[in-house]
Amino acid sequence: MRFPIATASENLVALTIGLEDYTADLGVVKTTEGHESQYARSRVVNAAKAAGIQANDSVFSDVADMDGLRHWGERSRAAGFEGWDAFILGRFV
Repeated sequence: MRFPIATASENLVALTIGLEDYTADLGVVKTTEGHESQYARSRVVNAAKAAGIQANDSVFSDVADMDGLRHWGERSRAAGFEGWDAFILGRFV
């Protein structure tokens, strides 16, 4: 179902997923490994690639965990994501 979204407008340049909301809706905990969201994340990558747009992974929210951030980025790249969403800490103080 993501492909129709990815091709809904020629102005779209990227597709992403909000894993904080997704995992909350499922009633599961978002983990660094990402097993709980692998299906949804792979659908985003496949739809974005098929539509010729960028696939962006969800934010890594544990800003104090630099090793986890590196691990998340490596896994994101290996899964086919080309970037990820970010937030600026000062904006949430």
